[in-house]
Amino acid sequence: MPVLDYVAISANSGRVTGSLEAESIDAAARKLSAKGLIVLKLAPPSRSSRLWQTLNQDVTARRTLNSAEIATLMRDWGNLVAAGISLPEALAVSENGASSRLMRKVTSSVRSAVSEGSSLHDALAGLEGQFPADLLALIKSAESVGQIGETLSRIGDDLEAHDRFRADVRNALLYPAFVAVTAVVVLVVLLTIVVPNIETLIADTNAKSIPLVTSMVIGVSRSLREYGLFIALGLGLLASALLAARRVRRWRTVSDRWLLQLPVLGNLIKLIETARLLRVLSELLNGGVSQARALPLAAGTLRNRAMQAKLQIAQTKILQGASLTAAMEEAGCLHSEAVQVVRVGDRTGRLAELAAKAAASYEHRSRSKLKDLATILGPASTAVLGLVAGIIIYAV
Repeated sequence: MPVLDYVAISANSGRVTGSLEAESIDAAARKLSAKGLIVLKLAPPSRSSRLWQTLNQDVTARRTLNSAEIATLMRDWGNLVAAGISLPEALAVSENGASSRLMRKVTSSVRSAVSEGSSLHDALAGLEGQFPADLLALIKSAESVGQIGETLSRIGDDLEAHDRFRADVRNALLYPAFVAVTAVVVLVVLLTIVVPNIETLIADTNAKSIPLVTSMVIGVSRSLREYGLFIALGLGLLASALLAARRVRRWRTVSDRWLLQLPVLGNLIKLIETARLLRVLSELLNGGVSQARALPLAAGTLRNRAMQAKLQIAQTKILQGASLTAAMEEAGCLHSEAVQVVRVGDRTGRLAELAAKAAASYEHRSRSKLKDLATILGPASTAVLGLVAGIIIYAV
């Protein structure tokens, strides 16, 4: 089906340009007229315009916006609309000030759709894979009650807060990971460089006179030198197989269920996921989304598939007439305190407010636990490195 470029005037006398697929020029004109546009020009793209589009294509490998970029767009759009600027004009201003080509491309597509008469929700939903389902539901609800500016600003602020929390998690685990990598490198150097030099000095020594610990260290060194490449290849294949299995929903659910059962890590994961669920649930309820609709949308944002599956069962219970509190309590995957917050909020009619406060509390506790865990892992990794290195030096 051919692509046609068009220039038209919208109902508010704004100039609209774009392209669409149609069987013929007449069919394209009918499509544009059905959207309330007055067509000024309609023709196949010229050779120069095709060349210009080719030169301006996004050549980066990334095709979707990240969380920080979505937060920036939501906050900018919301602030402009709240200041009294119409949505098409706000999108045009945001497009001109976009910091990346991908953000400019997405904003341009949304502006064209909105200028043609589409709602913001429909325009964003037309960009499949760019915006999450819970965000789209919140925007649709905000448009129905006329609070789009305030809602967009709040979405941007919450996404930025979530990004800061993720950065805290990443920074807390960075030092222990660095220490662990350094330990592995040091041990490999000792076993492949230092120990072989010592081994040549005792080559003529009677094997019975060599201490057991020294023989063991020499054996490990020989194995690492002779089969190190195969060991590394095997570990790489194992890691690739585990990552591939994580992409299969069934096996990821199994592995996520296993992670929840770990003594320290499982409790931390549950704490982080509970904070994420309550944060999104609060935003959806503030935006006017019903509880029956808000729960599956909020559950869809969780990283842990096992908790997602249990909350889907809770959604079924709600559709069967159970209360939100009873359904979440029966799911059994959240902290008991969170269920109590939902119960009190449901009874008092302040569920959105209490869920937001509980989410902030859980995020603070998660940061504290992560810092404690990082504080323990760093010295523990150093102690293990010192112990193993000490055994090697003692054996030598």
